[in-house]
Amino acid sequence: MPTVTGLSPSAGPRSGGTTVTATGSGFAPGTTGTVFKFGTAKATAVHCSSTTTCTLIAPAHEAGTVEVRATVNKLTSGKEAPGNQFTYS
Repeated sequence: MPTVTGLSPSAGPRSGGTTVTATGSGFAPGTTGTVFKFGTAKATAVHCSSTTTCTLIAPAHEAGTVEVRATVNKLTSGKEAPGNQFTYS
């Protein structure tokens, strides 16, 4: 099961477009094996360079703090707060 333990940066604008580096474990290297969601909104341009590091583009979202979760082979990360939280403002 993947885990998301860190996001850099951990905040961005409501319009989305922020390039985020996610750290954790259990990611699938490449561009198609790992899906990230910010709340219910899917991230774009996901690229995992290893099983522990991915870069992605944050989607647009309402203001507030959301859980960022990764899904690999139908297994979704749990709540690893505060490391997996992203704040929109």
